[in-house]
Amino acid sequence: MTKKAPHSRRQSGAATASLVANAATEARDTTKLDFKSALRHARSNKAVGKLADKAFATKDPRVKAAYDEAKMGLANAYKSEFQQALARAATYLPSTKPGTREDKRALADFLKPLNKLLQGRLRRVDPLPKAAEDAAAHLVLERLKYLREKSGKERITQKSGIPAKLIADAIKEVSVQLNVPLAKISADNVSREVYKK
Repeated sequence: MTKKAPHSRRQSGAATASLVANAATEARDTTKLDFKSALRHARSNKAVGKLADKAFATKDPRVKAAYDEAKMGLANAYKSEFQQALARAATYLPSTKPGTREDKRALADFLKPLNKLLQGRLRRVDPLPKAAEDAAAHLVLERLKYLREKSGKERITQKSGIPAKLIADAIKEVSVQLNVPLAKISADNVSREVYKK
């Protein structure tokens, strides 16, 4: 009895191997059948599509247009709504070539907003340099006010050179505080801000 157990194990191992081999063969055959079936379906769908194209080619223009619309919708079903609209426009434009000047003008008007869409978003301007210029102008104004009060003068002229020195000092301070490079802060803009107020 103990001798038969190893023999039965060998048989069960061989049976398992043959089962695995049979399963692999069946899977290969099933895959081949599925591929052949899919190919047959694709060929028949293409043939049916050609028959439908021929049948609808002789129909009323409105019916043919509806058929073309449905066919185009099925061909682009996976695309976004915007891409479907572009595909729809692309199918109509070659069939109705712009013949007159009015048609060409209408086409140009149609393409203008699309060209704007292609440009993308406007590039955002970095707000920090403008904020730094405003802060520097504010500092200069405060310091000029302090100097006027201290000296008792009504105003300090640009010719004296004091405002230019105050602007340069304010730009350096603001640059460090706001972490804006000195090259990005314009002394002319700061001066305009100071004398505008």
